[in-house]
Amino acid sequence: KELLPKVPYHATNLYLHKLTGAPYLASGVDTNIFQPATGRKKGEDRRLVVGWTGSLQYNAAVKLFLDRLVPAVRLAGADGWLSKAKICFRPLVVWDCKDARSPVEVAEYLKDIDVYLCTSASEGCSLSVLEAAATGCVVVSTTCGNAPELVQDERFLTDWSPKRIADALTLLYEDRALLQALSEKTRQIVSERWAWNADIKARSWA
Repeated sequence: KELLPKVPYHATNLYLHKLTGAPYLASGVDTNIFQPATGRKKGEDRRLVVGWTGSLQYNAAVKLFLDRLVPAVRLAGADGWLSKAKICFRPLVVWDCKDARSPVEVAEYLKDIDVYLCTSASEGCSLSVLEAAATGCVVVSTTCGNAPELVQDERFLTDWSPKRIADALTLLYEDRALLQALSEKTRQIVSERWAWNADIKARSWA
């Protein structure tokens, strides 16, 4: 078996691997728990369901949420009468450690989400993004952590600009065929590269 060298540290994404030369050892996800909903395709509802998971325990997180995420979904079409809204923004917020959700709860939440937003400044190998991708969510993310390895269309790698995030959401709202194709491709890539039962994980972690 191809085992990783025994070193004090590893790179959790390809950017760090190329930057430091450390062996690449990314995290993984349980694709038996995190999987698409049975009988529901992503994007089949009239409104695009957009999700985000994170903690609002700290001031910086609250500022990011209010200054970036909320304006982005409003620009994309979450404002106005609910019956006419294009976007349904459904964040799953954790306020502190006592409010943490179980993996099963998070998986059930993600099954009903079409698009997952990640606007982090930095990540290693984001487990939240992997979990969302494993359920077939299309990921719209800043260029942090393992997102560049996972996002299959550069139009959905963005910066912190609410306008650019809104443009990505609008494109997915208008092109449901693209959304569903990316959903299937994202799930496939996670299953091949990041699933705990994937061959690549067996070679790395044995």
